[in-house]
Amino acid sequence: MTSKSVLIGVVVLVILVAAPIAYLRLRRAAPTPTTSPPPQTEAPPTTVTIVDAAGRNVTIKLPVERIVVLNSDAAEAILILGSKDKIVGVSDTVHKHAYLGMGDKAVIGSWKAPDYEKIAELKPQIVISYAKWPGSELEENLAPFNITVVRLDFYKPETFDSDLQKLAKILGAEKKAEEFLAWRASITALLEERIRDLSPEEKVRVYVEFGRKPWKTFSKGSATHQAIVAVGAINIAEGFNVSYPVVSGEWVLEQNPDVMVIADYGRVTGYDVENDTAVKELREEFCTRPELKETSAVKNGRVYVINSKLLGGSRTYIGELYLAKWFYPDKFEDVDPETLLKEYFERWLGVTYKGIWVYP
Repeated sequence: MTSKSVLIGVVVLVILVAAPIAYLRLRRAAPTPTTSPPPQTEAPPTTVTIVDAAGRNVTIKLPVERIVVLNSDAAEAILILGSKDKIVGVSDTVHKHAYLGMGDKAVIGSWKAPDYEKIAELKPQIVISYAKWPGSELEENLAPFNITVVRLDFYKPETFDSDLQKLAKILGAEKKAEEFLAWRASITALLEERIRDLSPEEKVRVYVEFGRKPWKTFSKGSATHQAIVAVGAINIAEGFNVSYPVVSGEWVLEQNPDVMVIADYGRVTGYDVENDTAVKELREEFCTRPELKETSAVKNGRVYVINSKLLGGSRTYIGELYLAKWFYPDKFEDVDPETLLKEYFERWLGVTYKGIWVYP
């Protein structure tokens, strides 16, 4: 064997020995793969704190499964959020509204003076009431039963969004609230776009009367005044320093409004009204008052009746569309407010649409 052959053999032997050693060293040096631990799921909150309509910090234990509701506006909001099954008791006012579908719920007295023993028997976690009514006796009487009072109005247009978002937070229905508010925003955007370019000369002057209370009207501080302003009209009673002033027939004639509206509080309009006989009579009686017969509104046939529920709370924007169509028919010729009202009842409240809500 030649020296060259021996050299080649030595080189091959060295490679054969060194290769496995190098491989083992590389393996030891390489990081050991590890299995990632499963992501930690955040525990659901056990309480939520809100500032309610009375300006109080209120802490509620979660989840909320049992509710007593005193005001009908709040009951309607609970339906919007898809949480009707959580209601175990209602006031007599909530119970009587057929469209709320609360006929099978326990009645705990009136919204102003509830029966505290009946409420306690139902073992609710929270009771929802208006900001002002009942008074502090509500908390005082329910505290011994560890029942939390949540005060949310829902009838004021300027605070409705906030009230709904707070209630949604309590019920874990934030997504539902967002969907509803987005739907409503699309309607108000249409309204705002149509009246944006109204000149001062185009703005109609309006008188709105309080149901069957002759000469009682609405001024600043009322939801109805806000609705009139929102549709680009002028409330002839806006100068009074009380929200619900009583005027005279002579004053209305002197003001000579272009349009007049009767806000009916469920006497001749509403969900259970099957025909327009009574509302027609109300309008005729109104138009034949001696003081009103000579107004431009009566002479031009521009007198309307609207259910008050469309001028406050969760349906204000639809009521505003009705007003806008009456005040500025050319700008809203292609808009049908009743289609949207029907969608509200059937999509958001989950009930069949029916009733007489406006006239004519």
